[in-house]
Amino acid sequence: MPNQVIFNGTDLSQHVMVRPHRPIMPPITVVSQAVGGRHGEVFKRARMDAYEIPVEMWLRTEDREMVANLRHTLAALLWTEEPAPLYLPDDPDRYHLAVVSGITDLGAVVNGLPGCMVNFKVCDPIAYGAAHSVSLRNNYATDITVGGTWESRPTITTTLSGGTWRITNVTTAEYVEVNSESFGAALSAGGVLVCDMENERVTIGGTTAGVAVASDFFSIEGTTKLRVTGSSSTTVEWRERWL
Repeated sequence: MPNQVIFNGTDLSQHVMVRPHRPIMPPITVVSQAVGGRHGEVFKRARMDAYEIPVEMWLRTEDREMVANLRHTLAALLWTEEPAPLYLPDDPDRYHLAVVSGITDLGAVVNGLPGCMVNFKVCDPIAYGAAHSVSLRNNYATDITVGGTWESRPTITTTLSGGTWRITNVTTAEYVEVNSESFGAALSAGGVLVCDMENERVTIGGTTAGVAVASDFFSIEGTTKLRVTGSSSTTVEWRERWL
């Protein structure tokens, strides 16, 4: 459907037609500082800010009574206490985590259909794309192509073979390691270890496990080479991230 809009897992297209308005990229804040005796300023850093995506919506009905019912239905579908995936028709394969913000007054009537502007607040300015997964062989360096235009934070699920476990980003030399000392007990063969790079957390059998002191939770981007040891089977999962 060319005008498809999906929010929080629900296709709103049966209720509304939409026209989103978005910037090329998120707003950028540049921090600089004047230094005595020099012209201009010294650059310190730049960061992307949260922003809003205004979406014009027109209710798919001209009947006054149906407008009232549809307004309540739409309000229930748009309400969420936490950011949720928002897919819009101008970029149907990627989504932002968004939450409705501000006023949603019904106003202009176009072709007999009542419309309004709905503003979606995007706190995480980097969009999410396709999901991927690969399997790694124990003690074998594997090249993976991450995709997207921004780094991704993978989740690694491993069935342990016993002894020390380590996942290494061979490209950057960063690694995460769990051993008997960091875990506080021997790592038994057959246990399921999950390493969540996004939340910087490792669990074994659902119990939080400490990592070795030199461990560094890492991201992946472009073509990345990974190696795992101490595993009988390993799956790496991630989503593309898009600026």
